[in-house]
Parts: sequence; C-alpha cells; structure tokens
Amino acid sequence: MKILYRGLLFLFIIIIFTSYYFINFIQIDEMEAKHYMDPSNEIASFNTNLYFVGSKGLISEERKLYIQDKFLEMSLLSEMMKGAKDRRLKSIFDYSISLDSLDIINDVYYVNLNINRDGFSILNVENLDLYVWSLVNTITENNTDARVQLFFNGEKIFKEMHGYNLSNPLPRLESLIYHDEVSPSDVVINFINYLTVARYDQGYNLLSQSSRNEVSYSEFKLLADNLIQEINKYQEVLYFTQKYDDYWNIVIKYENDNEVLYKNFKVVEEDNLYKIIFKKNFITQKK
Repeated sequence: MKILYRGLLFLFIIIIFTSYYFINFIQIDEMEAKHYMDPSNEIASFNTNLYFVGSKGLISEERKLYIQDKFLEMSLLSEMMKGAKDRRLKSIFDYSISLDSLDIINDVYYVNLNINRDGFSILNVENLDLYVWSLVNTITENNTDARVQLFFNGEKIFKEMHGYNLSNPLPRLESLIYHDEVSPSDVVINFINYLTVARYDQGYNLLSQSSRNEVSYSEFKLLADNLIQEINKYQEVLYFTQKYDDYWNIVIKYENDNEVLYKNFKVVEEDNLYKIIFKKNFITQKK
C-alpha cells in the first residue's frame, strides 16, 4: 500500500513539473497584426438606387455597391460621381462640383460641396431643385427619415424650393421621381441594368414565357454574364426602336476605339406586359 501511495505521489510531482515546463519554456509566437482579419475591413455588397436628373424629373438607376468603410452614403456619392449609365442623365457633379466632406449627426447628413469653377453660381443652374434632390434622395435612399444639409464652399444657400429653404436640412421628396409608362425600350434598358448589378432574378422575370421554357435560370445566369462581359468593352451610344406587327426590335449601338457593336433585343407583349425574347445567341453586328 505504501508503494502505491509513493507511486501516486511521484506521478503527481511529475505532472506538476511537466506543466511548469510547458508554461514557462514553450513559447507561442504572436501572430502579426497583418494576419488578423479585421471585421471592420470586410467588404459587403449592397444593391441600391442612385437618382439622376432627366428631362422630366429624377430618374433612378440601380447599382451594386461594394462597401468596405461601413459608410454607405459615402459609397453612394462616390458611385454617383462616376456618372449615370444613361449618358442623357446628369448630376450636380457634372457642374465642376466635387465632394469635400460628408458627416452624419442625429439623422442629418452634412454635405459640403466644392465649386471648382471661378465665377460660377450654383443658383444659375437650370432645374437646380432636381440637382439638389438628386443628392438628397440618393443619400436618403436607405434612411428615408433622414435629412440632408447642403453647404457650397462651406456656406449655406438661402433659396426657397418646394416649400423648403436650401439653408435648412432637406427631406426626401418622392414627388420629384419620374415614373413613366413602360415602353419596350425601357424593358430592355432595365433588363441590362439588372444584369449589370447581378440581379439575375429580376432580369429573368422580364423574359417571355417561351424564353423561360427554353432557357433555365442557371443557364440564363451564365449567358447573362457573357452578355455583360461583351457589352462592358464598349460605351453605349444610342438606341432606337423598330416596330413590327407583333413585336418590337430594340437596337442598341455600342462603340469603343476600334469598332462598333449592335445588339438586337426582340420584345413582345404578354398579358399586357412587355417581355424579352431571349435566345442563347443574340444577334451581333460589328463594324
């Protein structure tokens, strides 16, 4: 029995010394900071609308943003400064105006814009109200209760518009967003915009029933990617509509430095809605 107790005591002493050795002599290298994945640097994708000025009001364009700094509104304005996909649409940044700063305090966005042209007065801009609210509506797209306080070169502008003074924080105005009757060409433009921001579900819904019967959703996504990769090599120049007895042919002209590309989209009417005939190979004409 004494031998057993001595054995257990000896084993206990061995365990204590072994543990002490590992704690004091085994060194674990610290991981360098650059190897840590900081959650604040994770990139998130986000679908949203930007608002640009058209001839009849504010026109929305859907964009897919990749946000890293967790400041969505700054990403919105950065994307807006790149310009509209439809070159007929404009924003306030087309008037030699740049963004100086953007801050938010208690649901009020403070936007300071720099005017980079000598002798230029923002008050002389035609349809200034639309340019102002293209900013306001874009910034508040995902926070509709917020307001936007604008500064130009650090100063407020005192001017009444739509019952509000530009010197005060401005609310979102849905009434300035233009909603037109959908035309066959609108369906095609919307279709391309959906594919550009990877909204394949929305694009697939714009296909005719016969097209959906022929092309599965998984096939459509692959074909849609190929289409966007092709047209992204060009700049859209114009589009026009050819009307026939039972369908419309929408022709979009693209150009780059080397060649011209024409894409044809056939549109039919189904259940009082315009739908696109989607074939596995679009008609392409290059010159």
